[in-house]
Amino acid sequence: MAVLLALAIIPAGGARAQQQLQEAEAAFRAAFAGEIEPEERVAALERVVKEHADSAWADDALWALGEAARQQQSTDKVIYYWQYLMSRRPDVELEDLTRSLPLYQASRLPQAYAYLEATGMTYVHHDGVEKEEASVFVNAKPFNPVPMLVWEELGRSFVERDKLKLALKAYDKALEAAPPGGRWQRSYRAAIQGVEIKLEARAARAGVQAAHDEVRPAPKEPGPRATPTRPGGAEGD
Repeated sequence: MAVLLALAIIPAGGARAQQQLQEAEAAFRAAFAGEIEPEERVAALERVVKEHADSAWADDALWALGEAARQQQSTDKVIYYWQYLMSRRPDVELEDLTRSLPLYQASRLPQAYAYLEATGMTYVHHDGVEKEEASVFVNAKPFNPVPMLVWEELGRSFVERDKLKLALKAYDKALEAAPPGGRWQRSYRAAIQGVEIKLEARAARAGVQAAHDEVRPAPKEPGPRATPTRPGGAEGD
């Protein structure tokens, strides 16, 4: 009777949303169940993104697709999947199921969490404001390194594809997402500086080329062809 009463007070829309969430999770689980070929897994995860676009499992599917591409050193696919991921969910967090996968264990995230714990940066202030000692834990939340590392990899991928302006934006986002202090801040500032140097060098080369084009003399129009003459000065027939 209690179960029936509980079901009776769930709005129809809420029940449908719960069903869709369960279907999305089942589809995500199926992509990693048993022996499955990489191509089949990619197709299954892409179906999760397409058919369950409003679900958090679509975010996990996009992360998994991008991470698999990263481990395979497929730069263009990393850009494709993770640029889409950050456009739809820039504060993406992964489900516990995703964090239990071998794909996750082979990612950079376990090392990131170990570094956070070792350096005491596991928690950050959620509003970015320093609080009094007594309220630190009330106003703090666990730091989520997923967006930061995704932006970092996008920055690296854009540099590899010589898309420097996009790389600069990605590294700026990584720096913004990084916890204060620590190696990530230093690393992203150095990466930003490196990209800026490359952009300045490109602009300088373009300026030199433009200046060269401005001073280059226009090609001369060919003059009339002279009438050939025979030896001795007589004109030809």
